[in-house]
Formats: sequence, C-alpha cells, structure tokens
Amino acid sequence: MTIPPAGPVWRPSSRRPKHRPGKSFKPAPQVVENTQVPRKAMDALQRHPWPGNVRELRNVIEHAAILTTGDTLRIPALDDAAPAGAPQPTLADSERQLILRALETTGWRIKGPKGTAAALGLNPSTLYSRMEKLGIRPPGQAEDGPA
Repeated sequence: MTIPPAGPVWRPSSRRPKHRPGKSFKPAPQVVENTQVPRKAMDALQRHPWPGNVRELRNVIEHAAILTTGDTLRIPALDDAAPAGAPQPTLADSERQLILRALETTGWRIKGPKGTAAALGLNPSTLYSRMEKLGIRPPGQAEDGPA
C-alpha cells in the first residue's frame, strides 16, 4: 500500500501571496500598524518547518504580539528554539541525564522511600536495569566491575 505524501508545507515567503483565497489571516488586535519585524525574526519564521500549518504560525505571531512591548515584534517561541544545525538529544541521552540528576539529588541512594527509584516513580530493579543499559555506574566503581 502506497500513501502519497502530503502537500507542500506552507512557509512565509515574500514570493508567495500574503493570503490564500477563502482563508483569512487577521493579526491579533494588539498588533499595531507600525510594528516592525526584525530581519532575524523573519529569517527564523522562514526557517521553521511549521508542522502545524498556518494555524501554528498564526498562534506564534499572536503570542509574540501579546508579549511584545514597543514597536519591534519579538518572537520568543523561536528565540528559545535550538539553532537549525544543533543536534537534538536522543531519548537515551535525555533519560540518562534525568537519572543522573535524580541520583545526584538523592546521594546515589537507589532504594527506599527517599531513594532515586521512588523519586522517579520506578521499581528499583527497573532503575538498576536502565542504569546498566545506559552505562551509569556509581562514582568510584571500576569500569569492568569486580574481577
């Protein structure tokens, strides 16, 4: 079974029309006519993939208009995003960091009501197996384990 790809993703561009027939795109009432969009913000808007289509773009612009003070539009949703070339952390990396932070917070105590397993909502044996899978060892323990 072959599923055809979805239509092209719409991105804001000076080469495309400002609106589509039948679609209305009215900015939030807070946007004043003399509001300026910095080139950096416009470039960020154009680089963003917009997986949620035009509605996501509209929501970002309206949110920015509400938060903007002055006459220059600031888009915090895109300012805080990682640069386009930055590698995204994997699920394993994120899980490893979460477990390490929890272990440090609890003083590397795994079991018990004040242990890491309880803090993470895991069974201690599950935590032990995840630690082994992710290569997490208590400080001072040899890499190869006991010989």
